[in-house]
Amino acid sequence: MIGRLPKAARCRRWLLLIALALPAEALLCPALCPMATTDGHPAPCRYHSNNCIVPTIPNTTRVAMHELNIVVMNPYSGAAGDVATVSEPLLQAAAQEIEDSSFLPGYRLKVHVVDAECSAPIGIRRTIASLSASPPKHAVLGAVCSGTSEGVNDALYHYNVLQVSPSSVSVSLSDRTRFPYFTRVVPSYRFNVLALFDVLKMLNFRRVGIVHGARSISVLARDLLLELVQQDLDSGAYPWTVLLQAQVQDLDSASDAMDLVRSRDSRINMIALYEDDGAVLLCQAYIRGMLSPDYVWMLSSGWWLQNFAQLGAGTANCPCTAEELLRTGFGAMGFDMGPMMNTNDMHGLSGRRLSDIYSDYLADCSAFANGTGLCSVEVAGYTYDGLWHIAAILHGFLVEQNRSYHELNTEFSRESLYQLFLQQDYMGSTGRVRIFNSVEPTTSPPSHGDREGQILIRQITSISAQPFSHLGIWSSTGITWLADVVWSSTNSSQAISCSSGTCDMSTAFIPADRSNRCPAGTTWKNELGCDACPLGRFAAAGMDQCEPCRLGSFSNESGLAECRVCPAGSVGKAQGAEQCSICNEGFFMNESGSSQCRKCYEGTFADESGLTQCRECPAGRTTNFQGALDAQACTCNGDLWEGQCFRCGDATRFERGKCVTCQDGLHCEEGEAPVILPGFYATPDLPYDVYKCIPADKCPGPTPGACAGGRIGVPCTRCPDGLSFEDGICSPCGNLSTAGWVAAMLFGMLALVIGYYLMNSAATAKVSMLFATTCVLSMTITMLQSVGIVGMISFDWPSELSWIFDAMNLFLLDIDSLGFDCVAGNPINRYGFSVAALPCALLWIMVAGLISRVLPFIPHHRRFELSKTLSTMGQVIQVTFTIVSKTALEPMMCYSHPNGKQGLMKHNGIFCFESPEHTSMLILGLLLLCGLIAFYALAVFGTVFAPRAAKQGRATFLQSIRFLIARFRVDYWWYGTFMLPRGLMLSLSIVLAADYPYVQMLLIVLILELYMMVQLIVWPWKLPALNLFDGIVSVCLVMMMVCMGAFTPALPAELKESLTSVSIAIMVMMQVVVLAMVGVTVSAMIYRNAIGGSKESPLLALGKVPDTQAGTSAVFQQRACTR
Repeated sequence: MIGRLPKAARCRRWLLLIALALPAEALLCPALCPMATTDGHPAPCRYHSNNCIVPTIPNTTRVAMHELNIVVMNPYSGAAGDVATVSEPLLQAAAQEIEDSSFLPGYRLKVHVVDAECSAPIGIRRTIASLSASPPKHAVLGAVCSGTSEGVNDALYHYNVLQVSPSSVSVSLSDRTRFPYFTRVVPSYRFNVLALFDVLKMLNFRRVGIVHGARSISVLARDLLLELVQQDLDSGAYPWTVLLQAQVQDLDSASDAMDLVRSRDSRINMIALYEDDGAVLLCQAYIRGMLSPDYVWMLSSGWWLQNFAQLGAGTANCPCTAEELLRTGFGAMGFDMGPMMNTNDMHGLSGRRLSDIYSDYLADCSAFANGTGLCSVEVAGYTYDGLWHIAAILHGFLVEQNRSYHELNTEFSRESLYQLFLQQDYMGSTGRVRIFNSVEPTTSPPSHGDREGQILIRQITSISAQPFSHLGIWSSTGITWLADVVWSSTNSSQAISCSSGTCDMSTAFIPADRSNRCPAGTTWKNELGCDACPLGRFAAAGMDQCEPCRLGSFSNESGLAECRVCPAGSVGKAQGAEQCSICNEGFFMNESGSSQCRKCYEGTFADESGLTQCRECPAGRTTNFQGALDAQACTCNGDLWEGQCFRCGDATRFERGKCVTCQDGLHCEEGEAPVILPGFYATPDLPYDVYKCIPADKCPGPTPGACAGGRIGVPCTRCPDGLSFEDGICSPCGNLSTAGWVAAMLFGMLALVIGYYLMNSAATAKVSMLFATTCVLSMTITMLQSVGIVGMISFDWPSELSWIFDAMNLFLLDIDSLGFDCVAGNPINRYGFSVAALPCALLWIMVAGLISRVLPFIPHHRRFELSKTLSTMGQVIQVTFTIVSKTALEPMMCYSHPNGKQGLMKHNGIFCFESPEHTSMLILGLLLLCGLIAFYALAVFGTVFAPRAAKQGRATFLQSIRFLIARFRVDYWWYGTFMLPRGLMLSLSIVLAADYPYVQMLLIVLILELYMMVQLIVWPWKLPALNLFDGIVSVCLVMMMVCMGAFTPALPAELKESLTSVSIAIMVMMQVVVLAMVGVTVSAMIYRNAIGGSKESPLLALGKVPDTQAGTSAVFQQRACTR
């Protein structure tokens, strides 16, 4: 056998190189077995945790000098199911028996399990991975699937390792020229078909159909049966008629196959399919009512799993239930490899009684996965015999022939082991194991390395989790029947008595291989039985002859029970039509089943055939007659654009040869020019390039370029040079405008100096009247600033509110509303002055302090001190923090115009990230914002460091941060720092939701509520009245915001969806809070009552509970001292 295949060897070398290039795998057996239980639930595999090695208890009497490593390659998943887990109890039993036997003295057998997954590429890869890894492997027991064995045999050729397959049945593997050194302990698939063929003849079935899969083994079953049938026909031994051959590989082909079976009246059918495709086929039979015993199924691939119905049912390709599949397949016979023997015979190698092996196996396999393990006496025994077989031939080579261990895995050892394999003849757990060789019995062509065996005949005899039962055993000498043949689950008389070992054919019920009444679509004609109706004809059930199709219908395929209705767009003009006639140009048909087309109505045309509706003439055009053939027959009654007629409907407008959707800011009606809505603006040059105006009243519409109050610019952004917007119109600038602003600046400088002395008066533990007055004034200014920011929300305010918000601009230092444009000119200059206001004020305070220390006539106690100067500067920043935050964020308050541009809310005509002015403003705003952030960082540092400074007596430091802590209780000294960013967050809400005013309002309400909640919890102000005042102001602001929700513009659909989700989340959060509070209350009750605690719960007290006894003692001691 050595050196037979130089050409095949070259192919194998390429196969080896390809497989070696694949990525390696850590373990070659799975951790989880998904198909090994009766309930279908995955369970941990047995040997994964043991590095995929079958464990055995060492025999203390065995002195092992070398290990013999055997690779067992059974699948844990794939088309064959979990053969590995099903067979592992016998695999471990055989390994332990070999360890305890006298076989292979001086050696120890070690079994490595590998999952081939019933896949040739995976099997090749894992074979090479296993054989390439240490320790060296000396034989392979596998694979189960024939396609995998073919690839594995090619790979093993290079390792000089003998392959013994426990279950590969493909006849192609019998070719020793193609697959040298392939051996198996299972009969080949040839015997499955032989057994099926004999049963068909015994039951006198003459008319049969063949349904097979696309796999080579399925095609082989078809070819073997056809070969046997042809031999009988050639010799005149039996009058066979093969009605059909159909291939199934998906749902559509399964449906077609069942239609063909029914139309050909094929009552007896061989199915050469695996169980997954078989379940799909049986489901199609059930849908058509093709049930036993009217239809009989013979499974040449009879190794279907017991739970095939549960695995296949309820899928997209197989919508039937497991019970429906079993009812359809009831009585089906499957032909499979012979099962384990349950007799008193002794195993020829292990010496155990076969019945003991049988019973022990069932107990071990069913105990898997908490008693849900699957068992298969049809499969498992071949793994047991295979491992003993390998041990026997290794014993013959190493012990009986006295060969060296180091001669293994050589061409010599492989040839020697192969010859020893051919000589084996013993009683195995699956019957007599006798291998075909050059001595009788022989086969033609030769099948060296194959086993002469027996075939198990199984039958579906119940609708349960174990539907298959053993019906008989076929061998070359005949059939030994084990049970009665049952054809029906409901009629016990439909059976054949065979349980005695032979069948009583005199009283047997044998299903008919043809129907007494042809099914719909066929009539009885010839020896084929029911013949399909030809094209153009049909036959209902029971009809003696096929009838021609009626008008308006057709039949374009044979075997129809009724003709098909001509679809809309076509007609059936004559009886017996094989196809419909398509309606010509100028005609249409909008109904099915018609025999005559209709002409197109006026105003429509049909420029192609087969239309269900004629096409409408373009808008504004019509025809003056019926049956128009093309659009040229349509005359225009509208406007032409480059030869086309357009008439746009409502909510659309005409633009450059097409009707486009009317965008926001335009009102469009059919036949009229679009009108600009109030609050929007467009230039005369581009009348449909729409801008949104804020506020809306400055753009009145409806004509392009219209602005209110004499404004100019896009969109109505400013007054002409020399004019200032006052009282709703652009008015000439006054002569005293500049002087007024200079006076205001001087007044501000004086106010800062006075403020230094007022804010740095002597601090006392009690709150003075001046302190209360300044606090109320500061809180009022903060409130008015907040109202001013609310006025920035882009609502359409009524006039009664609009003037109030305009007045609040004074407290936001909106210099544009105070006529500053007459002084500064363009928006960049005005914004620059706004940005510079705070830095200039701080600089002036420092200059004033320097002047007070330089001028000699100023008394010493009136001179500015550094710590008080810093405190005054901090107070100024604190008071103006909201104003400055709004100013810094102005360049970021960008809203969207309908034309896609974005403009500043303050200056609509400056477009974000497009106008050069915006870049300058953005830089200035970011610089100012960075300054605010730096100040807040210093404020946080001062707040954190204040307690330590107080302990250390650092009065200067405390004086410097007096503006932060002086107004609040000492235990809440941090509240001033906490309050500082509120104004920034209020302005930031405008930035974040510039296009969604309602969201702006929600964010502002959220900020106000958060600060109100903290204020009411901590009660921070020194004076209780101030706390009450602060709370009332916060409540009023929130209520004001709630009432202002009435002016919310229409919300877009996506925003409504988002708000719905937020509302649901808030409701869920409320329930969580309630449940948490209930839990806290219950825990407090348990703490006080069940445990016996004497104190209140820290959870209810929101902190540590004071010691009441210690407090009482302190009170009594104080009273005693008083006395």
